[in-house]
Amino acid sequence: PDLDVFPELGEATVYEGTVQAGDWIFLPGGAPHGVSNDGYSWGVSINSLAPPWIDNFADVCVSSGFKWRCLDYAKAVSPPCSEGGRGSTRADLARCLREGEQMKE
Repeated sequence: PDLDVFPELGEATVYEGTVQAGDWIFLPGGAPHGVSNDGYSWGVSINSLAPPWIDNFADVCVSSGFKWRCLDYAKAVSPPCSEGGRGSTRADLARCLREGEQMKE
């Protein structure tokens, strides 16, 4: 991990294990994780951005210099972020994410 952007990860506890054929593992939303497959595998993953996570997402996106295609992700999940240069600042990124249809109750 990039400890300059995520210094807290240096203090993280790492759990390792092996999942056998037919096993399932559940990771709570927002749980950082990594997966290594030694052979053929099949998986299901859902990436989502819930309203409580928007500010943290915007902070990480801006502090990383918009690495990891975070602005592309924002545009994909919230069309208002695709409008004319939106999302170029932390405040505007959070605002356009909140304007997305999936964030409305």
